[in-house]
Amino acid sequence: MELGQGLEHKPEGKWLGDLVAAEGGVSLKKSRLRRDLIALYNCLTGGISICSQEPSDRTRGNAFKWEKCCICRQVGASVTCRARRCPRTFHYPCGSERGCIFQFFGEFKSFCWKHRPVQRVQAVQKDQTLCLICQEAVAKRPCYETLVCPTCTRAWFHRHCIQGQALRSALHYFCCPLCRDMVTFQKEMFRLGIKIPDRDAAWEENGAFADHYQRHSSCDSSPCLCPVGREVAEENGPWRLLLCHSCGSCGTHQRCSNLGEDVDSWECRDCSNTGTGEGCSWGAGHKVQRSKCSLAYPGLGKHQEHHRWQWGKISEWGMM
Repeated sequence: MELGQGLEHKPEGKWLGDLVAAEGGVSLKKSRLRRDLIALYNCLTGGISICSQEPSDRTRGNAFKWEKCCICRQVGASVTCRARRCPRTFHYPCGSERGCIFQFFGEFKSFCWKHRPVQRVQAVQKDQTLCLICQEAVAKRPCYETLVCPTCTRAWFHRHCIQGQALRSALHYFCCPLCRDMVTFQKEMFRLGIKIPDRDAAWEENGAFADHYQRHSSCDSSPCLCPVGREVAEENGPWRLLLCHSCGSCGTHQRCSNLGEDVDSWECRDCSNTGTGEGCSWGAGHKVQRSKCSLAYPGLGKHQEHHRWQWGKISEWGMM
């Protein structure tokens, strides 16, 4: 049965269950219908019985549109707490904001804020612990917003931080960032409502590194003096664009850094070894000097040549 089959079209402006317009359900919001009926993944998994019914049985499929959310008091609630004798029904976004847990495995169970699974890990913080991902403070004990690795008990996370990592790493790479445990860690995260998609990691997708092959092509000086804009790159003149000789990821116009016309090499603030933040620039004379050094050690950069010179001096001292 296709998702949404057997459900009636609703007029524009009416709520249809929970319409979540966000990848993975991390950013949650209600959305009003535009023309056709739409039901997205997280909402249908929360009301999984709707998807598993026979196409001819429309009674149960349409029943949820009259269910009232116990949080916002509006109709269209499709998620029911699976705890025994708990009558709470709610929208997926409302439940997420209230602290409900939605499990994305097995029977796709959902639990309200009163009956949700909790961590029972013996983890004690000596000092204020930081989230291993965002480096911001976490709660002093495991709770809905703060999770801890059950294996090492030393890795603490915010829920939204570890959820973001789960979406990026996916099932085959998602593990504790500290102890690298995967089996126990994934089992606990699944139980606590972390969604771990069964697909390749984000960095394994086609084109994930496409931007690495693009050459930097703008002026990063502050301020940029070019009246036309930072993207201007002429071959000669004041708006000639020079890229950092060391990293290649920063650029400057000749005039923006007050460089002479004979300067053909420039180094950005971060790569400059002067420590003044003014950057370095060399003219043709410097290039000739470098070429003499490069004859002995071809292919070496400026910093590598400097280290080679230092190592040569140390070797001489050792032989004395």
